[in-house]
Amino acid sequence: MRPTAGAAAGVDLAQVQAAPLALIDSILTSRSHPFPGLGLPAPGPGSFRSSLAKLDAHQDAMVERVFSDLLDAHPELLASLPLVNFETIDTLKHHTLVRFRGFVQDTLNTEFMLPSIMATHPSTGQQQNAHLLYRDRLDELVIADHQDMSEALPVERFPFFCTAVPATSDWVTEHLQREYRDTRASSGGATPAPGAGRKRRNDDPDADMAEMADSTCPPGTAAAAAAAAAAAAAAATSTKRHHQAASAPAAISEAGDDSFPVPEPVARRTSRPGAGGASATGSSLPGSVVHASDDAAACLVKTYISSELLVLNGVVDFVGVVSLEPAATNPEAMQDRLDSMATDRAAGLADQGDFFGDLSEAEGTAYSPLIPRLHVVAFRPVVRGAINPLLPAAGVPDPGTPVPGSFLDDDAAVQLPALRAKLLHSLAEALSAPGAFEAARHLAAEYALLAMLASPYLRGGCDQLAEALAARQAGGLIDPQGRLSLNITGLDRAAAERFIQLVQSLVPLCETLRLDLQGLNREALAPTKNFDTNRLSRGRLQLPRGCLLLLDETHLEAGQLDATGVGNLRLLHQLAAGSVVSYNYHYNTIDIPTDVNVIILSEGRSIVPCDFAVSVAGDPRRTSALDTPPLGPAALSPADVLDSLGPGDLPAARRLLTTLRFAPYEVPEDVVAGISQEFANERARQQQAAAAAAAGGDAGLGEGEAASLASPDTLRHQLTIARYLAMSLGATHLSEDIWRRTKSLEAHRQAANK
Repeated sequence: MRPTAGAAAGVDLAQVQAAPLALIDSILTSRSHPFPGLGLPAPGPGSFRSSLAKLDAHQDAMVERVFSDLLDAHPELLASLPLVNFETIDTLKHHTLVRFRGFVQDTLNTEFMLPSIMATHPSTGQQQNAHLLYRDRLDELVIADHQDMSEALPVERFPFFCTAVPATSDWVTEHLQREYRDTRASSGGATPAPGAGRKRRNDDPDADMAEMADSTCPPGTAAAAAAAAAAAAAAATSTKRHHQAASAPAAISEAGDDSFPVPEPVARRTSRPGAGGASATGSSLPGSVVHASDDAAACLVKTYISSELLVLNGVVDFVGVVSLEPAATNPEAMQDRLDSMATDRAAGLADQGDFFGDLSEAEGTAYSPLIPRLHVVAFRPVVRGAINPLLPAAGVPDPGTPVPGSFLDDDAAVQLPALRAKLLHSLAEALSAPGAFEAARHLAAEYALLAMLASPYLRGGCDQLAEALAARQAGGLIDPQGRLSLNITGLDRAAAERFIQLVQSLVPLCETLRLDLQGLNREALAPTKNFDTNRLSRGRLQLPRGCLLLLDETHLEAGQLDATGVGNLRLLHQLAAGSVVSYNYHYNTIDIPTDVNVIILSEGRSIVPCDFAVSVAGDPRRTSALDTPPLGPAALSPADVLDSLGPGDLPAARRLLTTLRFAPYEVPEDVVAGISQEFANERARQQQAAAAAAAGGDAGLGEGEAASLASPDTLRHQLTIARYLAMSLGATHLSEDIWRRTKSLEAHRQAANK
């Protein structure tokens, strides 16, 4: 639907999108809400207003409150905005309202800038107080000379470098892309082809500015007068910027490096073949798997409020004013711009941008001007599974939110047993390998399902990763819980590839690293700070929250690791065993907590220690549960494995896996007491058996029996398995039956590994 006039008198949503700076300037002038009559309910999860709930009282966030109110009151406004992820440089329009789903790759130094300054119109010579917020430069106005700024108070601006979300599964990208294309087509603004942006940027913005002044500001107010003055100034300005854009080529050649991609046409992005968007081939390090987001959009995001919700590695939906360099689509003009900036700095001359704080020497060397700047007016973190496009923007309801009956709706609860059985069957089929036993494959599939649901969380006074990061930096003790790093052994390359493609087709965030000796020795996996350019280069292990990491060791061969390879193995060990990633700052490293879970696929035992290992080539003599002869060489294709789910089961499985991952869970007190007593009795029995054996007696425990509850770590691992087993069954609490099933699973796993 095309955005039209809103319910509140005096607001035209189309003009809010086309000329947001007019509305912003009127708010900054009046310091009041121009649309107090929206009548919105209390902000709920997934709303833009909920992101402002915890702001400090001293922060002036009137602009953010106005736009958050408009976006929550008029969802059609959000749907009509161009999505930078799927647009190109030449289809974005300067100083219009856009949206962007970004991954916070780097948090930059706070900028200080003046909120306004006296500027002169070059044609009329008229001076006016020009707002500097929510823009990078005064495009047509000239800063007046000899201004007294001794009493001017600077304001803070908080920049972040954000990219399209890495490790996004192709089925997610394809779903969002299709949804965006359909929405744009239905609103009369179909996704533009390369070259369409030049025509759009030729449009005269002056009429938009004048209309905005009339439609967004109540007449007779100071805000209306200020907006009218801004519109009058805009009407008389030169359109040099748009003429430059009009003569620009349709597409942009390669610009920037791999760490700082710029938007390019979607048609030129690499996609992976295979159902569900899974990788058909992949590659080893350093290239690894090519994801659709690897060469997708990037933005230098700038916020004017400080929020604890904007954290490193977070995924956020931003809405803001996009700022483009006038020569962004003209390589020759861009080079002239860069040369001019370098000449001015060498001569000690201040650029106009210095008043905005964004063209300092440090930033000028760190970021290509081709990267759009996004001045944020509203944002909301993408949390609790909302990265899955099959779920609402609010994601899975928080455990503290009252939900009638089960956390699953009636249809999902009915489908769960059958769908769970189909998932296990497909996972077991994917793990078919020469020498694998059928029961062992099903056992490995059970553990793989639990690992796909696992989400490490942190204790020690910290339930949130942002709080945990602050505690770690302060020297606090952080104990990660809920981690289920899994090593599936006995696989060949074909089985590993089938499993990888199946998992990528089921979960929304999945990163695959195919480890080989050459790649380990060549590419550092750690994010690394470059102090020459003052930027953080993303390593392969800098991943968004909720991501599943698959390590394929079936490509490893005998050889020697150098210092880089040893460092990479250390990083993988820390991630699998401690749920942290060490960021390299040259003179020191900083351990950043993460909730990324790890599944390792290998022929023998992995070189990366992990919590659980299960073999598909278990010895059938160890337990009667594993009594089927080994399979011959597997001839299944990845498509065969996906077809085993059925066309209607795949979307349901995607929704269910994300929902179960955030299911509420608790352990009743009576079950806690029973497990504690069982553990104490077992430890006492083990000690008695050990004492008898030491005294020369023949009483003792079998090897497998002694390992069942040998230590507190073993008990902790069993409680972890029980947690995710309960979730996979749709249960919200641990029962005695689930505890018995957990112990049975562990007994079979230990037997199969011998």
